[in-house]
Amino acid sequence: MANSQKKSSALKLLNGNAGKYDNLSSSKVAAKELPLKSPKKLSDNAKVVWREVRKIIEESNSDVYNNLDLLFLARYCEVKAQWQQCLDHMIEHGMSIEDVSTTKNGEYVITKESPQSKMFKNLNPILNQMETQLGLNPQGRKTLGLETGKDEKEDLLSSFLNRKSKKQA
Repeated sequence: MANSQKKSSALKLLNGNAGKYDNLSSSKVAAKELPLKSPKKLSDNAKVVWREVRKIIEESNSDVYNNLDLLFLARYCEVKAQWQQCLDHMIEHGMSIEDVSTTKNGEYVITKESPQSKMFKNLNPILNQMETQLGLNPQGRKTLGLETGKDEKEDLLSSFLNRKSKKQA
């Protein structure tokens, strides 16, 4: 006895289209159809990033995303939120920390790179790769065929990345 439940578009896409299903274009998610609410398990900072990225995707009028991309997009939001927290910490406290050590000869201070600075450096290439895969940077847009014309007044990603500096000004 066959299971009569309908398969989701994502499951159809995973199983492949062996001629049993109509065109899987329904698995594509138009930018306007991306979930309004962020996934429940995202951190508060990542939820802010989710809303910002969703707005960027909506403004791009792109339909290259599908339901399977939403998990990857959520992961991107968490990485971007961690990156932003590290950046905020470095702006407020600097990139290094002082460690005071005491020996027989007295105290001396060692200046070391802060953990946030190390994490920031480690997250940069990960974030760049994810942005490329999601089409959130020029290289990614070109790869996905989303390259906009030279008449674009403001790069959406630049405005997204510079949002902090505008708020602080």
